[in-house]
Amino acid sequence: MKLQQVGTDMAATVEQRTKAAGRRYRRQQSAFDILIIFLIVQAISVIYGFISPDIFAYNSLANIQTALYTIPIEVGIPALGVGVLMIAGEFDLSVGNNFIFSSIVMAQLATNGMNVWLAALIGLVIGTGIGLLNGLITLRLRIPSFITTLGTSFFWLAATFFVHGASSQPFTPDPAFVALTAGSIGPIP
Repeated sequence: MKLQQVGTDMAATVEQRTKAAGRRYRRQQSAFDILIIFLIVQAISVIYGFISPDIFAYNSLANIQTALYTIPIEVGIPALGVGVLMIAGEFDLSVGNNFIFSSIVMAQLATNGMNVWLAALIGLVIGTGIGLLNGLITLRLRIPSFITTLGTSFFWLAATFFVHGASSQPFTPDPAFVALTAGSIGPIP
């Protein structure tokens, strides 16, 4: 009787371990699977566009330009990154304050005499570093992204006030920089 019960308990334990390992594997694979699906959809869209060029006739170039002009770049580019995070089941509450802090630092560097292109590169590196910090805190310390990004959002908001003193920041870059960031590159707005 006891031998049969021990065998049944061991079988139940092995079954529970197998189920837990399966759940753990599915969680680890889910982000990679989402990336693969995203890339497949993009590839299919490009291939289908080449096969049937009239598929995009409804959205002519003029309509696309109008759409691009109505979505500010300050919203559009961060929305792409946040969209990928949301597909993966995560989110970033600090993206707005990250953008503001990086922009203020860039503007102050350029206003204080640094080359505007170098200042822009430094701003991009700062923004990327903040995003990397959020990712490392979330993944390595296993703190939920909600808590991580909420905390870093408040931190970077305070850092922004510390850096520029809650005053407006005048910024007049050279015309080439304005043409690239606020103008168009050939037919692309």
